[in-house]
Amino acid sequence: MGRYGLVGLSGVLVNLGLLWVLTRWLPVGNPNAASAVAIEGSILWNFWLHDRWTFHDRVEATVRVWSRVLRFHTVAAFGAFLQWATFAGFNDFIACATSLVPHAERAVCDTSGIERVIGTIASPPEVGAFKYGSQMAGIGLATMWNFIMNTRWTFRVERSDPG
Repeated sequence: MGRYGLVGLSGVLVNLGLLWVLTRWLPVGNPNAASAVAIEGSILWNFWLHDRWTFHDRVEATVRVWSRVLRFHTVAAFGAFLQWATFAGFNDFIACATSLVPHAERAVCDTSGIERVIGTIASPPEVGAFKYGSQMAGIGLATMWNFIMNTRWTFRVERSDPG
């Protein structure tokens, strides 16, 4: 669990660092797109470290690296969606249910249902530094999912039947 946590912490730093670079220094205008790219960057980073360090004793020579990457990405795809949906949902909540964001940034709040969901995705509210808290909440949920599934499926230890 210790190595998994350290890799995860380094992945959080990669994730938040990429989010910061993409929203501050590169021309990625949509924070939802920047979040998605940051998530993918941290997924690749985490796989590399888990494969080489955390679960190196579970990696079978007969299982090709691309097979492990595919399994890791299958697990991470749901974790990434969970993280991204939390990011978008929390930002929507911060913009619409609190007075933490200027009214001019809350145009999507006047809609409801599918129109609101699409509006939040297509034109997300700017919530300033609160976006990092939203990203952290999503990272927390995704980490729990990823740990359970990666230890039980991606890097599981195959037990031979003694019978």
